[in-house]
Amino acid sequence: MPLEEESNLRALADLHGFCRLPGESVDTVLTRFEVIVQRARTRAQEPLQNNHAAWMLLLALRVPTEYWVHLLTPFRGALPTNILDMPSKPTVPNNSS
Repeated sequence: MPLEEESNLRALADLHGFCRLPGESVDTVLTRFEVIVQRARTRAQEPLQNNHAAWMLLLALRVPTEYWVHLLTPFRGALPTNILDMPSKPTVPNNSS
């Protein structure tokens, strides 16, 4: 059984090293990201803000920065700060390579 400190470090490493796996569907990557963020927040008490999580997710999905303008138009160009503001299923390009 890992020590508490090891679990905390693992949760943070998983969060900051998060990336989309080859061939992973958007639904799967979103679910996996939610689990990893929740684990980092509860185990390591990581105060991850929603806009930072959104930024990390866009990077993990390899959404080209040129596309961010269109994706963030409903938020007036800013990253969402409230989970309720996010669309239920975002439209992102399928860059699974």
